[in-house]
Amino acid sequence: SVVAIVVLSLFAVATSSMATQRIVLGELFTNTSCGPCRPANLKLDTLAIEHSATLALIRYHTWWPSSADPFYQANIIENTARTNYYDPGYVPYFWIDGSPAGASHSYWDGMITNRESVPSLFEIHLDGSMGGDTGRLKAKIIITQAIPWPALVVRCVVTESNIYWPAPNQMLWHHQTMRDMVPGPSGTPITTQPGDTVEMSWYFTVDPAWVWDNCETVLFLQKDEEREVLQSAKLAAPAFAQRPATVHIDPDSVNIHLGSDFCYTATVTTHTGTQQCFYGIADVTLPNGNSYPGNPVAGPTYICVSPHQTKAIHICHTVPFNAPTGTYIYTVKIGTPPDDLIDEESTEFTVSFW
Repeated sequence: SVVAIVVLSLFAVATSSMATQRIVLGELFTNTSCGPCRPANLKLDTLAIEHSATLALIRYHTWWPSSADPFYQANIIENTARTNYYDPGYVPYFWIDGSPAGASHSYWDGMITNRESVPSLFEIHLDGSMGGDTGRLKAKIIITQAIPWPALVVRCVVTESNIYWPAPNQMLWHHQTMRDMVPGPSGTPITTQPGDTVEMSWYFTVDPAWVWDNCETVLFLQKDEEREVLQSAKLAAPAFAQRPATVHIDPDSVNIHLGSDFCYTATVTTHTGTQQCFYGIADVTLPNGNSYPGNPVAGPTYICVSPHQTKAIHICHTVPFNAPTGTYIYTVKIGTPPDDLIDEESTEFTVSFW
């Protein structure tokens, strides 16, 4: 399973009148025992090359005609959830930006081309990094014009390609196979206003069974009511930078009373063959979204960790009786100030009267 931490922050920027090139999302529902799925998948293999700059693909595997499909079995919960979301009546079934394109794959090229010509009101910029088997995807979503739908959902999917497995339907190579939905199939709701920039990050664990270099992360913005996908983006695994160290925070409790302590364990792990030295600090975001005036609440502390080793420290803060109640965000960062951020992780905790 995947543990994901998502941090959202909104910054006001000037509203732009420019629309953006659309990256079309194609979602295919398929099964390795489905005969007609073979030509549909082969057609999609070709379209993936022909539209490589403007098409992001995800292939979900269903439990019919055979639940023995190994790619369905690899992630039953999320394959099932996404299948139920669209409710295709049969396989193969293709969806283009949330609109049904059916099984007639001879029409898909034209439908994709038509959708590519429709500008998007959103820009999505992705940046990824790896630390050991933990990936971090950061996204910046820019709303370029006024939009009539303030409530949207962002979904993040990890896919794997170049998987060799002789299937009952004679497919040998399997591409853009859905491996993980981060943090889950429901996605992350966001509320946006014209001119906003939404910054988000996700953490996910790379399964040892995957070939990471053949993986890709796909991010898309969707209206759940109508299923329309408004913009997509993709980032291949080789574009993920390697982090020399990572930090993880594990709170003792996330429900804190006024006057009591918020405590957690911070664990730093190095992923290189050399000793890593850096500073660690911690910041708090108040329930109203503002930074705590006394930041950093911990550090800067200089830390050195031996190659491929882990160092942990337990830290506590007393929450004053006059602190505002509500949900706080606690963020730990490691790096060399002011600009070299190696890694960060956040957790939420709630402060109440009792």
